[in-house]
Amino acid sequence: MTRDSLLRSTDVPVLILNFNGWDDTFANIAAMQPYLSNLWLVDNGSDHDRTAEARARFPSIRTLRLPRNGGWAAGYNQALSVVAREGHDAAYLLNNDAVAAPGAVESAVAALRADKDCAAVGSIILTHGGRRLSFDGEYFYFKSERERASLAFSRAVRPARVLHGAGLALSMTAFAKLGPFPEEYFLYWEEADWFIAARRRGWTLLVDGSSVVMHTGEASNSAHNSRYYRTRNRFLALQRGIAVSGAEESLISLVAEELVRCSRGDAEGQKATRQGLIDGLLGRFGKRRPPWRPLVLTPIILSLKLLVRWHQLQARLRAANRGRGPFPGLPERALNFATRSAQILRRRRRDLGLAKYSR
Repeated sequence: MTRDSLLRSTDVPVLILNFNGWDDTFANIAAMQPYLSNLWLVDNGSDHDRTAEARARFPSIRTLRLPRNGGWAAGYNQALSVVAREGHDAAYLLNNDAVAAPGAVESAVAALRADKDCAAVGSIILTHGGRRLSFDGEYFYFKSERERASLAFSRAVRPARVLHGAGLALSMTAFAKLGPFPEEYFLYWEEADWFIAARRRGWTLLVDGSSVVMHTGEASNSAHNSRYYRTRNRFLALQRGIAVSGAEESLISLVAEELVRCSRGDAEGQKATRQGLIDGLLGRFGKRRPPWRPLVLTPIILSLKLLVRWHQLQARLRAANRGRGPFPGLPERALNFATRSAQILRRRRRDLGLAKYSR
């Protein structure tokens, strides 16, 4: 079966996960007219149930109402279990604040079906009013259409390291063999964890240049949830042996980097980063808990800063004295001083010993 015929025969469910974002969800469903007959609205335990209103406004869509908000992974895992039971070979996952361009779903699914070893195919994600392009875990900003064109790549399908969770086609065969998305993250990094695990087990990931999704932003970012979960979940990824950034990280380097971020942005954002840092170190994963009191948080942050400074100083001393004899950790000037002092002391002890012996 050719890719062109696959493009014309796509009938996979398009899953939209919603939590307390009804207005954005309804607006984006209205913009998804070509996909309404295959669209599943999955409500992830919102405070107010408006699924009946959704069915009234869009009679052809299917709705699923989950009893509680278990996070991005838990919501999609439950919906995907229904997709699997009904025998679908693939599903397309789409953020509730994102709109797939015409042909985006069909193109991604066709690329997925054309490669039996492919676990998922990601779309190109445009954010910030089309000024930022995201794919393969990287972001590119552009100020003009000309600059955007210079950064754009061909519409070909290419291999990827990770995919953006705002829009992707997922193989149900891979989902069955690899298992569900890890739910401990609650929000952010869970799809990166799953994708990296998939690649380790021999599956491929692809990004489709012909499949474009416009993402309006982080609609779930109330109370700086984005900063909190992105900070905290890096520690969970490190614990699980997943390098979400693509580079190996140590605990101390991760703490040092997040301490720098604690001083950036507005006061509430800094507070969310500090809470994420402490919760990550203490292993408080899952849904975000009430914030720490300042009397508890402030001394912990100060202690971490001292610890990081001490480790950085030790690293500089080791680097300065690498391969320089019996005084590890000392820079060259201190090493020379220590060596001369030791020689002087040995001579004086010898001289004093001879004098004492002669009496």
